[in-house]
Amino acid sequence: RGGASLPLAAIPRELLDNTASWSVPVALYAGLLETPMQLAEQFAILGSAQGSDAQSPISNQSPFLIEALALSLVCLGVAWSPPQAVVQPENSLPPRLAAALARVLHDQAAREELAHLVRECYEEGAEEIYRSLILLLPIEDVEEFFVLLDTTIVLKLLFSYLSDAADDLPYEDQVKRLSRALSHFGADAVAYAGELSQPAPGRSTRLRVAAINILGGTQCPSAVEYLIAPLSDREKFIVERSIIALIRLGPALVLDRLLMELENATPAHSTRLTHAAVLTILERFLYEQDARRWLTPPQYQRILEALIMALTSNYAVEQEIQQQARTILTRLVALQEAQKIEEQPTGKLPPPGNQAVIDGSQGKALPMLIHYLSSGDDVLAGNTVQTLQELGPTATPYLLDQLKQEPAEAVRLRILEVLKNVHDPDALPAIFRLVADPSLLVIQQLTNTLHSFGSESIPGLINLVLSDPNDTVAERAAQMLGGMRQEIVVPVSQATSPIVPGRTRLLVQVLEQTRDSRAMPALISLVKPSQDEPLLAIAVIRALSQFPKQQVVAPLLEMLESPQPQIYEEAIEALSSIGVVALDELITALDVQHETPTTPRIRRAILGMASFPGEQLLSMLPRCSDAQARQILTTFQLQGADAAQVLVEHLFDEDERIKNSVHRTLSAMQGQIIVPPLLEALNRPGWSDAIAKFLLNYPEVAMPPLVNLLGDPERSDAAASILPRFGPRVLTPLIIALDDPRIMVQEHAQHIIITLVRQNPATLSHVVRLFGMTLPLRAHEALLEVLTNDLVDISVPALLDGLEDAHLVDDVSEALVRLARKPDWQRIVLNGLLESLRMEERRRGAETALIKVGGPVVRGVGELITDQDEMVARAAQHILQEIGAPALPFIWVAHGDTSNRARREAALNIFHNMPTEEIKDALVDLLTSDQPGDIAMAQALLLERIHDEETLPAANQEMIPALIQYVQIHEKERTSLRVMALLFLHGGDSVIRHLVQVLYDYPEHYEQLVHAFLFLGDQAIIALLNILNDPHAPMSLRAEAISMIGLLGASNDIYEYAQSVSKYGLSSNRTGVVNVERLTISLRALGSLLANGDWDVPTLQHLRQITPEGSPQSDLYNVLLGRRYEPEMQKLKNDLQNEREARKSEIMNLTSRIVHDQARIRELEDNLKLSQHAHGLRGNELYQATQERDALLRNLQQAEQETEAIRQSFAEVSQERE
Repeated sequence: RGGASLPLAAIPRELLDNTASWSVPVALYAGLLETPMQLAEQFAILGSAQGSDAQSPISNQSPFLIEALALSLVCLGVAWSPPQAVVQPENSLPPRLAAALARVLHDQAAREELAHLVRECYEEGAEEIYRSLILLLPIEDVEEFFVLLDTTIVLKLLFSYLSDAADDLPYEDQVKRLSRALSHFGADAVAYAGELSQPAPGRSTRLRVAAINILGGTQCPSAVEYLIAPLSDREKFIVERSIIALIRLGPALVLDRLLMELENATPAHSTRLTHAAVLTILERFLYEQDARRWLTPPQYQRILEALIMALTSNYAVEQEIQQQARTILTRLVALQEAQKIEEQPTGKLPPPGNQAVIDGSQGKALPMLIHYLSSGDDVLAGNTVQTLQELGPTATPYLLDQLKQEPAEAVRLRILEVLKNVHDPDALPAIFRLVADPSLLVIQQLTNTLHSFGSESIPGLINLVLSDPNDTVAERAAQMLGGMRQEIVVPVSQATSPIVPGRTRLLVQVLEQTRDSRAMPALISLVKPSQDEPLLAIAVIRALSQFPKQQVVAPLLEMLESPQPQIYEEAIEALSSIGVVALDELITALDVQHETPTTPRIRRAILGMASFPGEQLLSMLPRCSDAQARQILTTFQLQGADAAQVLVEHLFDEDERIKNSVHRTLSAMQGQIIVPPLLEALNRPGWSDAIAKFLLNYPEVAMPPLVNLLGDPERSDAAASILPRFGPRVLTPLIIALDDPRIMVQEHAQHIIITLVRQNPATLSHVVRLFGMTLPLRAHEALLEVLTNDLVDISVPALLDGLEDAHLVDDVSEALVRLARKPDWQRIVLNGLLESLRMEERRRGAETALIKVGGPVVRGVGELITDQDEMVARAAQHILQEIGAPALPFIWVAHGDTSNRARREAALNIFHNMPTEEIKDALVDLLTSDQPGDIAMAQALLLERIHDEETLPAANQEMIPALIQYVQIHEKERTSLRVMALLFLHGGDSVIRHLVQVLYDYPEHYEQLVHAFLFLGDQAIIALLNILNDPHAPMSLRAEAISMIGLLGASNDIYEYAQSVSKYGLSSNRTGVVNVERLTISLRALGSLLANGDWDVPTLQHLRQITPEGSPQSDLYNVLLGRRYEPEMQKLKNDLQNEREARKSEIMNLTSRIVHDQARIRELEDNLKLSQHAHGLRGNELYQATQERDALLRNLQQAEQETEAIRQSFAEVSQERE
């Protein structure tokens, strides 16, 4: 115990004869030793001893070697300790033991025999023997031995050890050997390793990596799924090891699953990580060094298709994935093409691996890429273009071959896009052929492509312009040249000579676009030769016009002399575009005594200049010839507005010749042209008189803008001083100024009118006639202000004259009204208007004015109502009739004057014709007066009006409806009460009829209107009954009617409604009111009977006695006499509740019985089944049990029937109580 191991000689041989049986004692003994490792070595030495009595399984070895090694393994298992142990013993195998184990494990038969013996030892109870496997890991190919043992035990042991040792760096080598050993278990190890490969709390990265490495070595399809998930792990090292593991499994196992994962389009960051890892694996498959894992042709094609798929729009959001796919394709194509031309690939390319992939014998990637240029997926096509661009000139031959096949428009566009960026000069001949392409989009892309080549493409384009038989191609080539600007100037200029008919013109147009002065010599040299070809000459002229320099003026003047209109028109336009640079030579050319065909062309060139050179032309007048001066002034006259502006600036020029020429030229020009600049200069000191002389020559043109200048702070005074000089013609334009919201402008306009009238009083009639126009409101008011204030001393006669014009009457009368309200002018105006009544042509206007004046004219007009002149008298009556309320006192006085019957009748006629709406409020206001005279006048006139209207149809009667309407609106005011009293005083059917109409028209009427029926006699009762019996009348109105009827005296209708309260209200079998509106009528009827005393106490007692007990009427009389039903109802409710509780108790008892019986029945049925099972069928017992069960069922049914009967009885009692 605790000592050294046994000497070799002390080990009994019988241990080796029966190793499995002795394995447990050996394990116990080894556990007692301090160095069980030595005992393990002694067993190995014992087993290695020479023996001759049996054929050894291993040559030259003892026949008991395997048994001895099995016991050594038992000792090793005892000696082994886990990595977490505090004291770590020596865990390395002794050399002799390691050598012996290596020899045995490398022999298949011996290895299998040892494995069998290990299993027997374990079955005998020596579990420690499996722990020794950890110590065997350094032995080469030990995994071949492990797989022969109990897989479950070995895997559990090794994976447990892996979990313990993975994070300890000293055990790193053992972890690697352990991973390799576990990989040999294939599918059996996948589940263990798969679980450890997944992230979990407390699980380290090193352990996960080891598990992933194991999965990669299993060569088992089930390992693939476990390796896919870590591809999106956050730990980069995990992702890398997962990629390597999948690569080790090879394309045969993982390709399908990788492509499936690549097709996953779930938008997530993990998806992007997975896609990147998948592409990395696919690229490694392409360059696999191990021939065993080389791609088959179908696999290679699928990978290419997957790489292409990654370039589609499905991956548009994964830009980095598409970039990775493009990079893979670029490298692959570069390798394949380098092999084709037997050159070493340039750049960072993967080392060659799968030769069939690299040399393209399985299919080249570049043709496939070019094929996808025709894809309808723009993203795929765009990525294909980028990939081809990255390949550079390598792709050019393939692209040119594709162009030869006349592909679709989209393909041509994309090929040109590639060639533009690749910039391969060898492609230019094929590109030039596309200039004839019918597609405009292709031409646009072709232009960009050729421009990218720069100077390299210029000679070819020039050749197309000059020599291509197709004119369209030549024109397109010229357009392309024009877009290249500066770099084409020299070669194109050189190509303009010699002239190629019809084509040199295109080159000239190209030079025109460049606007480069280096092209000028070539263009000038073409001036004379181009005369025979008009289109070329026009092109030369247009090109020269782009250079505003002195050198081009003379050639253009030469072109100006051409007899061909097309040429000289272009020359005119070109000289105009050059501007003042050409002015001197143009004026020099105008020095001719007589007109020539060229002189008008020169003038047109000057007139066509963008900025008219007026100042320069005027500055030439002092020193030029008379012929030139005439031409210059003619040019000014032809120019118009711009010339007028310049001329006005020189109205007072110091040079006499210039000044006289300016005045003479301005006088010859039209007003529309010279007025605006003259007005612009109006604010210059001392210029207004001279300007006015010109303006007065053009009144129609000058007056409106002058009026507009009244609001200009700087020119308003000058404009105001000029405008009166135009006379009455200026009045109409002044309307705009009168309507101006600015006070200053209005005052100026008013002052101008006043000035005109003061200078010539006859103008006043013109001013008054302005009212005949439709004047804006402000203008109308400003004109009235002038006539009634500033010109009041002279305006009355003109205004009275204006009464003769029907178009002026309203405005003139308004002016006269304003004057009549002024104390100083009232008498004059009124006398004038009264006199005008006797003038037939003014009578209508005078009537209008007098009506507007109103009250002040009543007395004067009243004197004329019986005038001998019938027309005057009729007009006077009409005036008072329209004046309305202010004439009532006069009417009242005339009405009371019985001495003058004609005047009284005329006054009453006036009163009767007055509109009710005009006088109603005035008469009502008189009723509210505290003066008895006013009240008497109001009552008398109202009664007179009502009496007069009674003879009219109801539709024409207005006063009574107006008075009732007044009461409805003003309700409880004292005035309303007086109006009601007046209506009561009048009484009669008309009042009742109108009251009823108001009640119908206004459901929310004033309650006093209903009460009025109490004072209107028997006719009122009839009207109320009609309302009550009207089915279309509102219920609220019928209710009010019945209440009034009841107050006026009971009737059968009242009794019937009063006794029908229960018919429309609550009852024992109803929870709500049947008819709210009819119940309201019944209650109103009941209330009216009680209010008028018809149903007093004796009457109610009598009615109760003669009414059957229990009837609704009897209940009504009982309630009215004071009887209460509530206590009785409460007692009935209590009785009903007690009855309910009693019935509930019975139901509970019966339910309990039913439950008990059901339990008993189940118990008997169970006993019956047990009896049948244990003893078979016993007829008598079965019969008795059946009878007992049937009896219980009958009892149960009877109990249920009783329960149902109780429930029905309970329901009946509840209904009776309710």
